[in-house]
This record gives sequence, structure tokens and C-alpha cells, in this order.
Amino acid sequence: MAKLKVAAYVSFPKGKDVPIEKLRRFFNLYLDDYQDVELTEIYIDVAGKGYSRGEKIAYKQLLADKAAGKFDVVLVPACSHLSRCYVDTYQDVKTLMAEPHPVAVNLMHENIWVNSEEKLMALQLHITVMEQVHYLGKNASKLRKLYRTANQSKGTAS
Repeated sequence: MAKLKVAAYVSFPKGKDVPIEKLRRFFNLYLDDYQDVELTEIYIDVAGKGYSRGEKIAYKQLLADKAAGKFDVVLVPACSHLSRCYVDTYQDVKTLMAEPHPVAVNLMHENIWVNSEEKLMALQLHITVMEQVHYLGKNASKLRKLYRTANQSKGTAS
């Protein structure tokens, strides 16, 4: 039986060291739980905060190699390695699953293995929840600040 070919994709902020050997060990340790798999390539993008999707050189190479059938699965440590924007993450996963040569995507931190339309819907649900959590967190923070400001003003009024 042929080995399942696995690629990995990570992105790092500009100025951070890229520990390629540590990454290789990390992914290989993760794959130890699976039989008949082979880590073929690790694609790494290094970009600044808020970088443009057009600057993702390694991601573009990942897509070209996917179309050429060089791997069957992509490991991604977390959604945020694809994009800081949840909608873009969803689109990236959808692109990886598209023809020619669709591949499965394993979002490791989120524990979501996307290899079918049903799993893509699960990812969409996860993204919707994460957007709400983010919104609620920002809103709660704003309300706490307003509450503290109101209490401070109350004590100083004559």
C-alpha cells in the first residue's frame, strides 16, 4: 500500500526565527500516531502583521504542488496560520479541497479534519462561533471600561 503524502503549512510573524528542524520534529511526532504516512514538505510563510494575502509565497507554492498531486493531506497547526480572518481561512480550506487533486486539511489546534462537504460545514460552524466569541469579548471589554469610567466619575462628582 502506498504511503499517504502529507504536507504542512505554517506562517510566522516577520522577525521571528523559523525553527525548521523543530517544526519537522513536531509534525513527525504528530504523525507517529498514524501508519503509512510520509511528511513530504513544510511550507513556511514569514510576513508582517496584517500582511496581504498576495505576499503568501509559500502558500502559493502549496497550491501549485497540490494541483500537481504532490500530497494528499495538509497539516495546519491552527486556523490562524492560514489567515487571521476567519472568512479567508474558510476560503483557503475550500480552495485546498477543490479540484484538481482535492486534499484533506487537518486544522490541528481546532481538532477539525476537513475532508468532505459535511466537515467543511463543521468548520463553518466553528468559524461562526469563534467570530461570536471574538465579538462578545470585545463588547464585554468595552462594557467593563464604561462601567469603570462611570464608577470613577460617580465618586468625584460633588
